[in-house]
This record gives sequence, C-alpha cells and structure tokens, in this order.
Amino acid sequence: SLRRPSSAKEAAIAARMLGILAFFVGAEKDDNVSRIQQITMKIIKTGRQEAVRVAACEVTTLYFFVCNSDIEMLISYVEFLKDLLQNHDQMPASLRASLLEGFGLLFSTLPPRDRRIMTNSVADGISMMASFLEDENYAVRYAAGENCAMMFEMEGYPDDVDMSDLISLIQSYSI
Repeated sequence: SLRRPSSAKEAAIAARMLGILAFFVGAEKDDNVSRIQQITMKIIKTGRQEAVRVAACEVTTLYFFVCNSDIEMLISYVEFLKDLLQNHDQMPASLRASLLEGFGLLFSTLPPRDRRIMTNSVADGISMMASFLEDENYAVRYAAGENCAMMFEMEGYPDDVDMSDLISLIQSYSI
C-alpha cells in the first residue's frame, strides 16, 4: 500500500503499480487523478524515504500526463512542482531530477497562455531551469538541460532579454 506501507520498497512498488494502471485507466479520468494526487502530493513534499518520494512524483506525473483533462488541476500540480523546485536546498538529487522531469513533461502539455503565466516570461522559466545546470548530479543537470531546450523551442528566444550569461553557461557544457 502507498498510504501505509510496511517498508519503503513496498511503497515504491505500489507507486510503480499505480503508474502501470494509469494506462488501463485511460484519458479524461480526472477523478482518478484527483485521488492519486491526494495521496501522493503529501508523500512527495514530506515523505521520509527518498525512493518513495521519487516513485510518488513519477506516478503522479504519469497520471496527469495519461489520464488528466482538467487544465486547472494540471496547472495546480505543475505549480506545486515549480514551488518544490524553487525550494530544493535539502532535497535529494534523485527527487530533484524527478521533479524536473515531471515539470518538463507536464509544462509541455500546457497551452501557450498558461505556460507564459506560470513562468512570467520565457527568460524566467529558462533561468529557473538553468539554475540546476551546475548541480553535482548528472540526472539533475540532464533534466534541467532538457527543460531549457524544450522551453526555448516552444517559446522562442526573447529578443528583449539579455541571456548572454545563460548562453555562455550552456556553451560551456557543449561538447
């Protein structure tokens, strides 16, 4: 059980099983997404075991991607991920990577208007992701880089913003 597991391993397995079930549940099942979200958001934010928090983040993201049709509920969850990412100081690297992956996947499904409202501007969104590019963990850097690229491709380069520092940082990581 994910609510009252006897071990971290059991909780992680329960979350993985819920993820598999998302494909059987199918699209436009907002009530299922809501039920999953009620259980997993608390685990993601305050859970004690890293593996359980990561699994909860992954399954919630998957349910939103596969089953959700309620844009307001989606925006609320993406905002939740963004808030956690902005306060990541004591967070394990695997959870940071999972949050970044979830944010990127779900952010890409938002209509353009909602993407702009959420990040205030393209530059703000890319800057938030760029702050993770120097993380010591490869998975975090990779997810952040993917999100920077995705935001840039979706929104274009803002002409009115000086992004030379970000461009220099990204170029320093280029092969």
